[in-house]
Amino acid sequence: MSANRRIFRSWQSKTAAISVLILMLLVPTVLFAQEPDGEGTTTTSGSANVASVPVIVPGVGGSQVVAFVPDAPFAFEQVPILEAAGHIVNILSFADIDNGALDNTDVLYIQRAAVGMPLQTQQMVLDFAAGGGGLLSEFTATQLFITSGGPLDVFEGTLIDGFYSHFNADVNVTDPGDPLAAGLPGSWVGADPIEFFQVFDGLDPALHVPIEVFGTIYGNIPVVASGCIGNGRVVPFFSDFQDFNNPPFVEEETLLLNAIDVAGNGCNVTKCSLNLSHSAQSGIKLEFELGTTEPTTWNLWAAVQGNVIRLINLSLPVIQPPINPSFTIPVSNLGNIGFLTTLTTPTQGIICADWQMVNTGPISPGGASLRELKKAFANVE
Repeated sequence: MSANRRIFRSWQSKTAAISVLILMLLVPTVLFAQEPDGEGTTTTSGSANVASVPVIVPGVGGSQVVAFVPDAPFAFEQVPILEAAGHIVNILSFADIDNGALDNTDVLYIQRAAVGMPLQTQQMVLDFAAGGGGLLSEFTATQLFITSGGPLDVFEGTLIDGFYSHFNADVNVTDPGDPLAAGLPGSWVGADPIEFFQVFDGLDPALHVPIEVFGTIYGNIPVVASGCIGNGRVVPFFSDFQDFNNPPFVEEETLLLNAIDVAGNGCNVTKCSLNLSHSAQSGIKLEFELGTTEPTTWNLWAAVQGNVIRLINLSLPVIQPPINPSFTIPVSNLGNIGFLTTLTTPTQGIICADWQMVNTGPISPGGASLRELKKAFANVE
């Protein structure tokens, strides 16, 4: 028996352990989804000094902590609205964020003065969102995500009016199925805080707009939108949404609480990415990121010396947040090997795929035959 064949036989004996490892990564996700711990979630709100705001996630109970950063006296008018909904208000600064305050936060509420957020703080916020944290912004702070040129500038759009006033706005729900519109009428006459707007041209289609103001000099303009940054959801308000100077505004208060809720629920995404590396000492290392929004089948295929062999065929449940299984194949001197990872469903076929290739070194003349390689890989399930 050749040395390479002995290596592959040894690797085959470990494949059951690989499947167990993957399942161990999956089980905590399933248990958490079925049995929430009741601690609730926490959101954070920000401005020149950035605060925190908690959010109620459907199916998760417990008290909520709201971080709130005022940048004008009337900003405090939001505090009783949040407290009446069961939120507890705390305050954070940019320095707090830089020092890790977002580690215990679910949603960051960025108020208008925070358009001047330092670049290092923006990077912290971006990392927070990419990892599943929620973001709210309002009025000028929305520029952070569209025109700032900084780390948070992830959506397309051109600012054409940074202070457009439109009183007695004809506010219309254009997507009643969007959770931002939950509990709202189909239309209403908006008053402060929906009176002053940031108006953008060529707004990124990755931002879904469910509520608009009709009949402005710019046509229909967005009031609020939502989109994803990694696993986190951002809810940008295009209006001056912090000025509740003559409450109660029932529709605006409902929209505010909806926005916190939506941001707190994040973005469920499908992922099946693969990173490859090789060393002569350990062989090929495969590192995956797997996330699913429905039950799927995970397949991994290898293309080696003109042969295509399936390595993994595994049924997966819903996986959120994504997990990162990895394992190593102890082989070298097999030339270039390609790996294709896919997620499939019975009704849609392939819903995600990634192809990567790694050079394992020059093919060894005394290496395993293609038949031996194919047999070894084909037994990996």
